[in-house]
Amino acid sequence: KTILPLLPVIDVLHAVPKDSKLKQVATALRLRREKFDLAIHLNTGLWVNFLVWLTGAKLRIGYDYRDRACFNNIRIPIPTRTVKTKYRPQECAELLERAFGWKVTGRVASLTVDDAVTRRVRDKLRAWGVADGELLVGVHTSSRQDREIRCWEEAKFAAVAKALIERHNAKIIFTDVAADRVFVEPIIAGIERKDRIVDAMGQTTIPEMCALLARMDILLTINTAPMHLAVAMGTPLVAVLGYAPAYLYFPPGDSLFQYVMDPALGKYDPQLLVQKEPARVREISVEDVLEKVEYLIGHVISKTENFMTEKKVSKKPSEGNQSPRGGGWFD
Repeated sequence: KTILPLLPVIDVLHAVPKDSKLKQVATALRLRREKFDLAIHLNTGLWVNFLVWLTGAKLRIGYDYRDRACFNNIRIPIPTRTVKTKYRPQECAELLERAFGWKVTGRVASLTVDDAVTRRVRDKLRAWGVADGELLVGVHTSSRQDREIRCWEEAKFAAVAKALIERHNAKIIFTDVAADRVFVEPIIAGIERKDRIVDAMGQTTIPEMCALLARMDILLTINTAPMHLAVAMGTPLVAVLGYAPAYLYFPPGDSLFQYVMDPALGKYDPQLLVQKEPARVREISVEDVLEKVEYLIGHVISKTENFMTEKKVSKKPSEGNQSPRGGGWFD
């Protein structure tokens, strides 16, 4: 109910329990009554391929990695697991192209926010003291998984926020979930200008978060859910990127999406589930991240006297990431 309004092309969502394989089998068998003509599995897991087979769909399509698509009757070979070698929407589009001979033109993620949700978020922003036209920078700092390979240092987040307040009188809005407040409070404590801080932690639904991202001028984030939502909403962002390389997450060549990547990801091996190289995301410097943010401010968003009264954001991919040192870099 929360997510479906963002995806108007989906009519019904059947949730599969994750806590019991027996329940998953029962759910798949219940789906037989739907009499599906076609089922598409976008990943490579053998178990899910088995569940798809149990639904009784006439055509079952999926990528075939090491014969794990044995339950499908249309199998598309792939040399690695999915979500390992290229931008994910492109990978999904290529599955359909190779299965049906189609040409899929929509190769970027996108979400749709209802007008009522947008109005609700506009009212919340006013209540939080955010004026129209203010430079609004979202900051999402925490991840509930893989903290050691995704999260940046709190003091560095505070340093970037302070610099943006000092240079541009930015309004900084923190969007972490309420459970991560313990990680965000040290960042807020390190920022003197509390009048430029908005605490939105735990105060938005997923659709409201999408509407909030649409209002943001820039999102500063680690590799976590709001980063993916921002890409789908076309929100300019700077990612402090750990866990996996940028080419998995961002449309090729689109300068809206800037990042500084964990140097360890220079040795990323798509064949491995767990990388051998120890994470070094905390080595990323404040200066490198600020350079990316300033690039977005100077090149993507219009320079007006009161800043950010209007965005010059092109949804079309550029010929390359136009930042001072490319789309991302290793140090």
